[in-house]
Amino acid sequence: MLKERVSDMSNDKWFCTECGTQNSGNFCSECGAKRKTDEPVTCTCGFVYTGNFCTNCGAPRPQIQSSINKGDRPLTDTEKKALIEHGWRDNAGKFKAVLKDGILTSSYTTSITDGEEDTLQIDTEYKFSLQELGMVSMAYSIQKLEHPDEDFIIYPRDVFYQSEGRGLYQITKLWYGSDTLHADLKKCRSYDYFTLDLVLDDNVTIASDTAPAIGWTCSKCGKENQTGEFCDECGEKIKKVELFSCSSYQTCNPPKYESATVYEYSDTELICVIFNDGKSKYKLLPKDIAGTALNIIKEYGIDKWKDYENINNPMMGGSVSVMYRDGDKMVGSTMDHMGSAVSGACWKLMLLFNGN
Repeated sequence: MLKERVSDMSNDKWFCTECGTQNSGNFCSECGAKRKTDEPVTCTCGFVYTGNFCTNCGAPRPQIQSSINKGDRPLTDTEKKALIEHGWRDNAGKFKAVLKDGILTSSYTTSITDGEEDTLQIDTEYKFSLQELGMVSMAYSIQKLEHPDEDFIIYPRDVFYQSEGRGLYQITKLWYGSDTLHADLKKCRSYDYFTLDLVLDDNVTIASDTAPAIGWTCSKCGKENQTGEFCDECGEKIKKVELFSCSSYQTCNPPKYESATVYEYSDTELICVIFNDGKSKYKLLPKDIAGTALNIIKEYGIDKWKDYENINNPMMGGSVSVMYRDGDKMVGSTMDHMGSAVSGACWKLMLLFNGN
């Protein structure tokens, strides 16, 4: 069974029954569907509540629990992170781990020589699939313990606890099951496998790095900081005017996609949405940066895109595109049509919008 709650979802969060997007307002920010979790529900504990979770015992609303536990809707990476991104320790206090923002920081205290203890460290990124790690150490090819209650596995990039450059212990599997985190360890150069069942470490506080909210204001109800396609308060479609867009896709292992899209925002600022490594980041840019971006468009000849629209030299290994607003529509080109001119413009625009 999965844990009976996902810790990043409070009672003001809900999943859209139409498209599955997680929301916090009255309407889905992705498809505009009206919230359907306000109807009272009688919990198995006898308490009547609204929202996603019982405010008496914490049990989830039935459709949420069943969609997860029955496998109708697998946990997203965001939900997995919500379950594991905490401080953890074993009962003896010798193994400790903190997972935050995709990073695992762990220590293991063990006897090295002559009964003296040493604390070994790992500080590395983690993913939820080997494919996301790209080139993976042969360490992942060794035998692993199997557990019938495994819900999902966490894959650290570095798995060795080392002393003086020599691996002493190895994480063979970090996994979540039976409502908690577990670590399978192996003593290097031996067949000594063992499992540590972990508990939450109350001495560790995961500080929030939430950035200040940035988004659009709904033209109908005035709700601020809207980042979806529809207002989460009234369901009105959010009006956005796109000014620039540049993107790059590489068919490497794992594939890499990054983009920057700039929109109108106010009399003095623009909104830039930067997508990289599977995450979106919103930032404000001064409005006069649009002039600099147009100069880059002209420098690389992207404003002459019509002269190249009948040229087609498909690019192997990915795609690159640059678009900009011309009147009432977005125009531009791709590397298939304009080759290195688009690649150069995209790279320079990315630097400009990212602020590097």
